[in-house]
Amino acid sequence: MSWLFFSDFMGLRTLSNKCYCRELSVNNWDTFNQNNKDHIEAEIRVSMGLRQAVTTTLNRINGEMATQRWVTDFALRQHIHSFELAVNELKWQLDKTKEKLEDIEEEIKQLQNDIAAKSAPLKLVHSRLEARTDRPNMELCRDQVHEALLLEKEQLRSTISNLSSQLSRAL
Repeated sequence: MSWLFFSDFMGLRTLSNKCYCRELSVNNWDTFNQNNKDHIEAEIRVSMGLRQAVTTTLNRINGEMATQRWVTDFALRQHIHSFELAVNELKWQLDKTKEKLEDIEEEIKQLQNDIAAKSAPLKLVHSRLEARTDRPNMELCRDQVHEALLLEKEQLRSTISNLSSQLSRAL
């Protein structure tokens, strides 16, 4: 080995006895690079195909999601509509029930007033019949007036009984 010194720290070493066994020719190098280029272009084509497949899949999925969103929105709108119909029906039924309840309460008040209105004439008939029982001998008879008072008493009792049964049914 020989050293040539150019400076204190630098030098040139010559290696004349070494041989390079794996030297490639230009044709081999060109073939190697062409194979690398072909392989890379094939990978690029595969990558572009995958990219296109991914883009197609994303577009299809976006379309399906838009369709599902539309179907879901439609179903929700139908549910909301049926819910609103049910709420309106219930409100209508509530109003009708309140009206019927008011009518029944009015009928009950009317029946109570009618019973009270018939009670006073019944008391009057009772007091008249009782007054007739205090009459002296010949005047104590079952004449036409007495029969009319008895008939009126029965009619008033029957009317009050009917009104009371109607009132109990209404309650």
